[in-house]
Amino acid sequence: MGENSKIEQIKKMYPEGTKIKLNYMKDNYNPVPRGTQGIVDHVDDAGQIHVKWENGSSLALLYDEDDFEIINEKTIEKAFERKIKYIDNFDKSAEKESTIAELKKEIKVKWFYHAEANAGKKEEESYEQFINWTRDVIKIHDMSDDEFVDKILYGNSNFASIEDIGIEIVSDNANNFRYEIMHNLLINAVNMSTADNDMCLLSMTIEKTKDLIELSNEEFINKFYKLNHDGLLTVDNYVNAIMKDAKEDAHYNKHTVIQSYESPMIIEYWNDYSSTNEDLPVNDFRLKIVDEYLQFADNNNNYMSIDDPESIESLKTWLNLAIEVLKMPEEQFLYEVENNQYENDNISFISFIEKNNQKMKVTEINGNAYVTSFQLYDATDEKTEQQHNKEIENFEMYINEHLKNYKCYVLPEYTDLGHKNKMIDGYTDKLHDVFNNIYNSADIHSGVDLFFNEEQELVVKCYGSMYKYVPDDVTLEMITEYKIIPVNGNNEKINLFEEIFDNQQEQELEDELEFYIDLG
Repeated sequence: MGENSKIEQIKKMYPEGTKIKLNYMKDNYNPVPRGTQGIVDHVDDAGQIHVKWENGSSLALLYDEDDFEIINEKTIEKAFERKIKYIDNFDKSAEKESTIAELKKEIKVKWFYHAEANAGKKEEESYEQFINWTRDVIKIHDMSDDEFVDKILYGNSNFASIEDIGIEIVSDNANNFRYEIMHNLLINAVNMSTADNDMCLLSMTIEKTKDLIELSNEEFINKFYKLNHDGLLTVDNYVNAIMKDAKEDAHYNKHTVIQSYESPMIIEYWNDYSSTNEDLPVNDFRLKIVDEYLQFADNNNNYMSIDDPESIESLKTWLNLAIEVLKMPEEQFLYEVENNQYENDNISFISFIEKNNQKMKVTEINGNAYVTSFQLYDATDEKTEQQHNKEIENFEMYINEHLKNYKCYVLPEYTDLGHKNKMIDGYTDKLHDVFNNIYNSADIHSGVDLFFNEEQELVVKCYGSMYKYVPDDVTLEMITEYKIIPVNGNNEKINLFEEIFDNQQEQELEDELEFYIDLG
């Protein structure tokens, strides 16, 4: 399909007024949150889908990169109904699917045929067979769903095998229903693993999720009706019921869960996932450990079976470890971190860094001094993108903590072919606010780079949305560069590069001098 045909197809698929829900936006800095709904405004000539989001954002969607779905408001979500998928070998048919009540009835009928075949015969063995088959029919009549599935369908009993009557079990949809709910709860917990969230609620969410693990499928389903008496049994409603229950009980954890630590230190560590040294403030590192445990738990959830004690214990172990970290006193946590006593071989402690001793580094690329190890376009996967973004975040934190809040002149200009002749007005800002204000107003759909140019001026380079450049019939990316020029009280230009790195060098010399004085 040609590019123009593809764009026309997108316009037909997403006409104005189409209601959509976002599943994931590939935006490095300020994506629209997952689950946000919006209304399509229009599709432009580059194929970007412009949306009026319910949270006020106006970021466009990229058809080939972002994950989203159309909401059909006429569709009514159906309540979950437990069904068993099986093969009837005597019928030589394809797979069948029945409720437990329907399957129980079918098995009773087939067993009763066996009983009937032995009725009226005088042989003692035939009489016993008649009694046994009749007794089994009566017994399964009053079995609970779980007991029927366990003893009859999966053969964990002395009852006759259902294979003798041609039935072969394929799956129980309650297992997948259970997995989806557990998965969504664990993802909720992962998304809550940030310093600005309530740790008591996070801990209680994990505990409520853990409480579901050892329930039988029937108990698992009944749990919903205890929390939501007249609700429709769906994955979303079940998850919402558990989250509501966790929120109501979160205060019970307030004396055991620690919201945050006091330590101002930064933890430097080796991240085996990205094969790089990284650093995080103590509280962020703590929540990274929790996040990892929760993701390990979710991986285990993929393979957990209520009939497998080992998989159950493994899932519970990861959740217990996450809860322990949230309850762990600061001194104990720092000790365990320093001695690599947490259960994660992919993250290895290197050292503690005092915030004031945090050093800034630059990387020379094409005559510019980047505050990151590489340019954004050299980030080849999600992990390296995260590293790139973290290095920018660390630089911005350093600026806010170590430099004065200077007045700044911000001079934006387009550098892409389609916009380079267009003018953008400059403006003034404060150094400690300038980055967030740029990110909130600029098109940064594809991310940013941060560097000092050859004149040692600080530049934020914003990579935006794609557009169709008509003269050359090509698709290009909007690129905007923001020069940040700080000035002092006399309106004299300040060289940020020198202020950062000269001060850093002076501090190192002072530390070295203090060391020799101590020796003397």
